[in-house]
Amino acid sequence: MSGPRISARDLEERFQEEFVLHGYELLEVETLHGGGRLTLRFVIDKTGGVTVDDCAEMDRAISRALEAEEASLGRYVVEVSSPGIFRRLRRPEHFERYLGEWIKATVLKEGSIETTQIRGRLSKMDEKGITLQPEDADAVFIARGALKNARLDPELKIGKPKKDTAAKGRKARGSKKGR
Repeated sequence: MSGPRISARDLEERFQEEFVLHGYELLEVETLHGGGRLTLRFVIDKTGGVTVDDCAEMDRAISRALEAEEASLGRYVVEVSSPGIFRRLRRPEHFERYLGEWIKATVLKEGSIETTQIRGRLSKMDEKGITLQPEDADAVFIARGALKNARLDPELKIGKPKKDTAAKGRKARGSKKGR
């Protein structure tokens, strides 16, 4: 048995103020139907970042608010999470906040329903669209209507420290070879 469809927009309108009162920005709401239950997914942020405790606090607040509707919603689960480092950029203020950062944009090809991805530094943003500066290419303007999706795509430095860095660390700790 399936409960009534509840939209992400309805949830966003209903809980926006609740998140603000708790000091969070509500970035995104999704409703997913599958596996015999409804998943209500909320993505939040705040200055200084979101902790697991923050997510648990808002999960409890939302769950309490929805308890009265439990019978009409059917089986459901609430998920609250941070946007992570590859956060989605949706609103103009998101793009403004991350000017100068690396992003990956999914863009409609001109005159087509096919998409392509462009990665570059977000160099400009206005009501007409965004401009990305790829690493080894000319700047690319992406019209607002052609932009399907955009996410932060930071440069991650993953790997082992350089040998001389490790050697300096051993010397600082008094380590000597051949003892």
